[in-house]
Amino acid sequence: MSTMLDIIGSMVIRGAIVLMTLYLSVGLQSAYTYKSVLYTVKQKTVIPAEVLTDDIWLAGYGPTGTRKTFDIATSQEIEFPADIYNNGFADQIHYYLGSAYSGSAHQSLYRVINGGSAYELARDVDSLCFTYYDSLGNTKSGVNVSGIKSIKVSLVMESNAQVAPGLNSSKTKVDTTVTNFPRKYVRAYWERTVFPQNL
Repeated sequence: MSTMLDIIGSMVIRGAIVLMTLYLSVGLQSAYTYKSVLYTVKQKTVIPAEVLTDDIWLAGYGPTGTRKTFDIATSQEIEFPADIYNNGFADQIHYYLGSAYSGSAHQSLYRVINGGSAYELARDVDSLCFTYYDSLGNTKSGVNVSGIKSIKVSLVMESNAQVAPGLNSSKTKVDTTVTNFPRKYVRAYWERTVFPQNL
């Protein structure tokens, strides 16, 4: 009888060890996948963040008489004059978010120069917010707005697909439509306040 109990006990322990090994392996794979996707999302945030910063920093820059007003200064859209090519002519720069993709909340960020074709600067944008301040720190917004001295830009990008939550899963947004096997979008957040030198 004791031999039988020893065999059963050893099988239970062996099964527990196998289960723990499998659980650890799945957990490590999930964490690795999450970290890989997070790295990708952070990388695809870099270019739009740099282009936005560079363009806004040049707002109002140009030949004598270049307007210092923003044609559009709303939370999700901005348009202003700036000589981005440094050729003595003030260009018209326009940023806006497109419509959400079919079956998704993600949007594209578009950049338009001088009323030309819209260039898709970034995909899978979860949110974009511009906040405008005057010299006293009061917020401003609207159309044909003057007196803006700084602009805070907040950009949130997400992965184009959902992954199983891994490490730091508190930084993800849960898809509530999936209940049995919850999966999440991985997010990257970027924020900067830009002080254009020519306003």
